[in-house]
Amino acid sequence: MTTLHPTAHGAATTAIRSGFAALGLLAALSLSGCSTYAEDAAAVVTGTWSSDQPPGAELTLGPDGKVTGSDGCNSLSGTWSAGQKGVITLAELSATEMFCEGVDTWLTGAATLTIADGVATVADQAGTELGTLHR
Repeated sequence: MTTLHPTAHGAATTAIRSGFAALGLLAALSLSGCSTYAEDAAAVVTGTWSSDQPPGAELTLGPDGKVTGSDGCNSLSGTWSAGQKGVITLAELSATEMFCEGVDTWLTGAATLTIADGVATVADQAGTELGTLHR
């Protein structure tokens, strides 16, 4: 059986603790980098996206993951989350059911937004493009 001298044992313990501290620091830096990236990505998509066709159609993506808006007639609400490659998934999207003659309520069918170059392309559950929104 090998017995470490108290000084050698203390040095080994210090080296192990230093290694764990370095790993902890590396993990913290990595996570803070991801957090900053996530915050930057959220800043790109949060805010109000609107359309001229029909007038009044808009979605507002909040920093809290909530989405509100209007199809030009009905109020919309739900949640959103960021996915891969600029795709925003809308969930639990509900709308009031007011009758507004002549208003195209295309936005009530929104399931995803794909953000590119300041344009949000709106698609339904099947991936069919419904329209676009702009900042």
